[in-house]
Amino acid sequence: MRKFLTVCLFVLCLGTASEAQNVGFIGRRFIVNADLSLSPAFTLPNFISNEGKYWHFNYNFSPGFEIIAGQKITVGPYFNFFTTAFRSKDDSGRFAYYDLTAMGAGAFFKIYLGKNAVAPLGRYFRVQFDWFSFNYKLQDVENALPSERENSFGVKLEYGRDFVLCQRLKLNYGFFLGATMSGYKFFDFHYDAVENAKTRVLENYCIGLKLGIGFVAF
Repeated sequence: MRKFLTVCLFVLCLGTASEAQNVGFIGRRFIVNADLSLSPAFTLPNFISNEGKYWHFNYNFSPGFEIIAGQKITVGPYFNFFTTAFRSKDDSGRFAYYDLTAMGAGAFFKIYLGKNAVAPLGRYFRVQFDWFSFNYKLQDVENALPSERENSFGVKLEYGRDFVLCQRLKLNYGFFLGATMSGYKFFDFHYDAVENAKTRVLENYCIGLKLGIGFVAF
């Protein structure tokens, strides 16, 4: 955890120190964001249900802040929240469904593309570092106790586009690829629930679409 916080602090300091004289977007440098990331649920269940009637997905809600640190650069911290579910063997060796709840935080560095690019407008490339803390418990079991909290760390790359309307409202979409440091046993049911939970976190993180809205505050 300490190493992760050091990396996040380095990313923020690198961006803010790059062009300290920058006056921001029409004199404003601080943006409040709310992002929703959607990723396909390659295996069921997900946070909606255990049935396979429709296209299923996982989601990640990420409120945060964005600082314009240069003509083409923004940086910022944010929080992560999501819920989902997975299938694994319980202590008796039978298949069971588990609910998973995760929270976390991260930091990003974003650079806008093009010779005349001005942050926060246009196409961008973004690198972010994430930490997740999660636990899980059996579904449909009265008074089921949650597991001990587990940690997962990840790195994500994103390509997207930002729009600003009326000089205040920022809209965003992007496509991302990510990888975590655990979860690569791919739902082999010979492993216990904690390994399958880590795989579900990876699945939620590895590929998808991000939609965002923000307010250029000051």
